[in-house]
Amino acid sequence: LAFGRAREFLPSPAALQRPYHLGSPALSLCSLFPKAQIHLALLQNLSHSRMFKKLTKFIVYQMDPCKELVPVESIADNEHFRPLYLLKKKSKPKTVFRSASYYQRTGFTLEDVLLPGEDGKHIESLHQDSSQFTLTKTSADQADGGLSISVDPASVGLQGGASFSKEFSITPQKKSISLESLEALRREREINMDHSFIRQLRKTNISLYLVTETLEASEEAVYKESTKADGGFKTKLYATLCAQRTRENKQSIVIPKGCTLAFRTIPLQIRDGAWDLDYFPAAAVRRQAYVADG
Repeated sequence: LAFGRAREFLPSPAALQRPYHLGSPALSLCSLFPKAQIHLALLQNLSHSRMFKKLTKFIVYQMDPCKELVPVESIADNEHFRPLYLLKKKSKPKTVFRSASYYQRTGFTLEDVLLPGEDGKHIESLHQDSSQFTLTKTSADQADGGLSISVDPASVGLQGGASFSKEFSITPQKKSISLESLEALRREREINMDHSFIRQLRKTNISLYLVTETLEASEEAVYKESTKADGGFKTKLYATLCAQRTRENKQSIVIPKGCTLAFRTIPLQIRDGAWDLDYFPAAAVRRQAYVADG
């Protein structure tokens, strides 16, 4: 099995038969090891996803201590968490890395599943913009250590250090939909019960949520991370031998203008074409009653 996995990274016969010479720019590890290039690209995507998740969680922590905003976890799906988008809420066993419930995109907006209005107007006009906030963070951590062992006539010394830094400046802007305008829309337009998404939704127990507020990047921003590690040893046994090594890794991710960073939702209830906004979800009511009862 191990040999089979290793063969994935070996050069293809066609690559080995090409007439390369040492000075040829076409001779590269990527050309000789195409599958290794794919694996490196996947690792880079995972690293960018991790950095984006750390950034959005930091923004929510700074701007919403009550934790009503939900950080977007994937930059690739950020456009599906904008105002008026419909989301599903899924439940999984709670772990260290994921809460008990999380949101999934549906690919549809409220506009997509409503029957046409009499005036033919779209509901994008319900969007409201508010003020912007700039968040800047620059941090650096340094750790050093060493070990020395001496047993005549020999002695060995080890030393090492590591540093981690991150830097970004981003200006989120809040966009929201007023609940009053949604109430007016609810009275004017009904749900299209013949829509394939609605018909399939009725056969499940999946809860549906409407995005009513978002934080998005008002301008392009760059998030940078840098890690540096160095270490060395020194041994003395009739002769002195020393070695030193330093390794540095820098990564960055570009947050495009308009990228959704966090969102707020409200439960959406559908009954025979009519739809309601659930301002007091049952779980929240039970939790508040428990707190009130002490």
